[in-house]
Amino acid sequence: MSGPLRIFIDSNVLFSASRVPDHSFLPFWLHRNARAVLSDYVVIENERHIVGEDHRRRFDDLLRRSEVVIGEDVSLPADIDLPAKDRPILAHAIAARARYLVTGDRTHFGRYFDQPLGTASGPLTIVSPRTMLALLDAIG
Repeated sequence: MSGPLRIFIDSNVLFSASRVPDHSFLPFWLHRNARAVLSDYVVIENERHIVGEDHRRRFDDLLRRSEVVIGEDVSLPADIDLPAKDRPILAHAIAARARYLVTGDRTHFGRYFDQPLGTASGPLTIVSPRTMLALLDAIG
């Protein structure tokens, strides 16, 4: 592997990881072979829902451990059909040159799980948090 895996984190995963102490999603930020990537869109969406000082502290800690990119609107593959609120998530993951997009949103992204999408910077695979945790375990 050449460098850490660039893992784009969806809003629901960031929210869960920051809301609960010692959450099982923390390896996305702590694994030596992974680089958590967020967009400003994801950060802003989460900031509106922070509850309390402990949640804010954990959220800020995860931000410090993340690469935060300015979201860019890029063309999505023609066969992708997502609601307007989810289109920026995929576009920002593609623009950030992520290898994986980790989301718990099975309703909108589920039909695309585990199917690499061709992008200008290489394949991007949308995966569930559980799948990403297993991948990180496998690469050690």
